[in-house]
Amino acid sequence: MSEENRSSNVLAVTLVVAVAFQIFLSVLILNELRALPGKMPAAINKMEAFVNEVEGQARSRKLDASTAEEFLVRAEALIGHLVAARSISMK
Repeated sequence: MSEENRSSNVLAVTLVVAVAFQIFLSVLILNELRALPGKMPAAINKMEAFVNEVEGQARSRKLDASTAEEFLVRAEALIGHLVAARSISMK
């Protein structure tokens, strides 16, 4: 396999993983928001566990740094939204 084909394959896999991640986040958000406010802490904990897992995968080089960074940025943003939604629902 040529280097160009290998690079294309890596890019394709990365894009598929990114799309799968977006779908995962969407499903998680919808499921957890339906049960507001009582389940919000569980949703936040799940996302924090996901962050820990991504960081571990990146440290062990099972996940490349750029993909890990993209996942972490999106997960941290989602955690921020969940925390904000929790504080609004508690008012």
